[in-house]
Amino acid sequence: MFGSFRQAWDVARKDILLFRSDPKGVALSLIIPVALATLFGFIFRNGSREQFDPVRTAIVVNDNSPLAHTVAASLEKNPLLNAQIMSSEDAEAALDSLRIAVVVTMPEGLGGGEIAQRPRVKHAPGTSFEGQWATGIVTETVLREAGRRWLPQIGGNSFIDSLEARYGVEREVTGKSEQDHAVFGHSFCGMTLQYLLFLGMDCGLVLLRERTHGVWRRLSSSPTPPWAIIAGRALATMLIALVQITFTMGCAWLLFGVSVRGSIPGFILVVIAIASLAATCGLLVASIGGTEGRARSISILVILALSLVGGLWLPAFLLPWWVRDLGWLLPTSWALRGLESSTWQGASFTQSATCAAVVMAYSLLFLVVATSLLTRRSTVPSSRGA
Repeated sequence: MFGSFRQAWDVARKDILLFRSDPKGVALSLIIPVALATLFGFIFRNGSREQFDPVRTAIVVNDNSPLAHTVAASLEKNPLLNAQIMSSEDAEAALDSLRIAVVVTMPEGLGGGEIAQRPRVKHAPGTSFEGQWATGIVTETVLREAGRRWLPQIGGNSFIDSLEARYGVEREVTGKSEQDHAVFGHSFCGMTLQYLLFLGMDCGLVLLRERTHGVWRRLSSSPTPPWAIIAGRALATMLIALVQITFTMGCAWLLFGVSVRGSIPGFILVVIAIASLAATCGLLVASIGGTEGRARSISILVILALSLVGGLWLPAFLLPWWVRDLGWLLPTSWALRGLESSTWQGASFTQSATCAAVVMAYSLLFLVVATSLLTRRSTVPSSRGA
């Protein structure tokens, strides 16, 4: 038994030496996820720091009442809107050409109580967020200005001002450093996981290439048992993945202050589970891939889908509800939750350990399936001559 473990280590050592034989490739494999995570972090940091552009809005005034003109003037002054008054025809043309995102119409007889006499908000395709944003601003503005005109008997302007002073909402914003930790923490965790999936895919493709060239058959005909060969492959990928995680998260700490705020033992468990997931995913690719080209195409599609649905690119709250629910079934979602909870979110050991346990369960399932398929194929005699 000890000899088999030694043979597994020899296989792993051979793969690690092959990985180290290309220093430029090693450097790129370490730098690329850091560069991608940094790029994603800077892209999303502007939104977290409220560095956003006001919504491009056209205001169409079809009513001559003082209320309609007061509301339009208030919307023009709102810093959250880049608003200008247009005619109905010009506003529709600007909306069709996407020069503006939202059209706000003040209909004739505004405030009369009929549905057709309420303000209307129309947004361009693909700008539903801007449309909802503008709807909230218009609703607030109309109610405030209408109250100033229709409540003179109980104070008018002073009554509205007192309501805003007493019941207005005050929004507290966390410091920029905390926001940067959250933004860059998510980007580094997500890009690390995605790149580890590609690392596992490459290791699986190497195994397919060696099987095509006869290396796998020569190893299988040696005294080394098949499970030791598979274990050596998985061990090599795990060790490379551990180096990758350590380097990437170390850069996140040195460059952007993303540190391990949660449980250190929980972080270690999550890292080991993620490295195991990368290794077993590679074995799964090798076990079910018929040819290297076909396996590469399918693996890239699956990895991109898992990255998107698993929340590795975008935070979960930006995804549709069905995508968030589907994420609970994917190992990438659990791996991301575990890595984030143990780093910038500062969660407890229990939460990190739970995510690590789920990821390890998926890894074990992938390992069983891959081992079963690979060992079965290794025992099937070849009909081709030596």
